[in-house]
Order: sequence, then C-alpha cells, then structure tokens
Amino acid sequence: MKTLNIILSTALVALTFSSFAQNKYQGIVTGIDGPIEGVKILCQETGTKLVTDSKGEFTIDSKFEELHLQSTYKKMASSTVATPNQKPIVINLIPSDRKLYKILTERNEIRLCDIYIDYYPKGEFIEMVKQTKEKLFFIEAYNIAASQFSDTALRNYLKIYPTGTYKEKAMDAIEIAAWQKAKYENTADSYQEYLNQYPTGKAANLAKEKLTGLK
Repeated sequence: MKTLNIILSTALVALTFSSFAQNKYQGIVTGIDGPIEGVKILCQETGTKLVTDSKGEFTIDSKFEELHLQSTYKKMASSTVATPNQKPIVINLIPSDRKLYKILTERNEIRLCDIYIDYYPKGEFIEMVKQTKEKLFFIEAYNIAASQFSDTALRNYLKIYPTGTYKEKAMDAIEIAAWQKAKYENTADSYQEYLNQYPTGKAANLAKEKLTGLK
C-alpha cells in the first residue's frame, strides 16, 4: 500500500509539473533594412502583448505547443504560426507592393529589387523592377570595371543577361577595361594581350604603336 501511494504521488507530481511546463519561444522581426525595434506582437492563445527590443527580438513563455502571432508595425502586418522548435522564429514585415516600389525607386538598391521580386513575383510593378535591377547591375559592373580595370563584373552581367538591354555597352566596356589595364601596366606583354583579345579593337593601332616602342 505504501509503495502504491509513492507511485501515485510521483505520478501526480509529474502530471502537475507537465501541466505547468513552459515552452520558450524566441524570435526576431526584420524588415527591408534589418531588425525592427518597437513591433507590437499579440499572441492569440494567451492574449499576451509585447514589443520587440532594440535588436528586433522577443521572447514568449507559454505552455502551448503552437502559437498564432499577430505582428504590426506602422502600416505593415503579419500573421505567423510559431512552434518551440523554431530557433529563432523569424517574422518578416515587408511594405506593400506600391510602397516597396516607391522605396526602391528612391533608393536604387539591387537588394530592394530582389526583395520585391521575392515577395511580389506577380506584383503591379514587377517588370519595371526587373528592368531597374538590370540597370543597377550594369551600372555597378561598369563602375567596377572603370575603377579596377577588371571585366569580371561585366562578364557576370553578360552571363546573367545574355540578351540584356546593356549588352553592347557591356561588351564595349569590357574592351575599354582591357585597354586601360594594358596602359596601366605599360608593358609589351600587356599590349600584346590586348591585341590578342581585340586584334581589330578601337585601340588596336595605338596598342601596336606602344608595342613597337617597347621592343
């Protein structure tokens, strides 16, 4: 009888403990510029209300095995189903189709184009965003070529956009980068390398003159 009482007591303690066991939910809310401070989060199961900290992070202790979270910040909102296994719970708050397009036209950043394409693949401005991304990609590649005498970024542009709007300009810029590199090194080998690549190039005659002068 005593043994039975011990077993029952142990079972009761275990049951009581399990009834009050808490799951720790840890998460972060991010936007187009990283973590967001001050996001309001409502847990529907418990009615708990909290706000993300300076790192965009939040923590909820709950006995539930699944939580439905409503996140709001300014005019953005998101509904998320969270489980304790998610470490961390990542909630993304993205502006509306029109708002995001307005932001990316003001800031001209490739990464914002990528965000728009990811979240609004059938968005109202999708074609214009794709065109903007290609333009920004070309400009970035061109600037790298001009400052570093390297054609790697331009060739990458041609690989991604083989029939792109700026194909001819990219090819011309690649030749210019090759010539700038030859002039910078100013050696017989560098001019010969340019001529090997562009025997009828825009600077071919000048390269031949330089090459003759160095021999």
